[in-house]
Amino acid sequence: MIIEGKLAGEYVGVADACCSQALGRGKRLLVLLRDVTTIDDAGRDLLCRLAARGVRLRGSGVYTSYLIRKLTRTARGTA
Repeated sequence: MIIEGKLAGEYVGVADACCSQALGRGKRLLVLLRDVTTIDDAGRDLLCRLAARGVRLRGSGVYTSYLIRKLTRTARGTA
């Protein structure tokens, strides 16, 4: 799944629903954050929950890549 633009506000719910649907079908999931300009607290929470469920997260850009590494460590309890 590719997320572009914003992972904030109402878009978090849409992303969550799409990920839940894929995971509910037993599919492996990779979420790529590409050209994401905004991630709010709800977006960070979603990414952390996804990482805890074993979803692979990838990001383009320095900040997004850093944030994903940080959230993945938090989800694994190694932060």
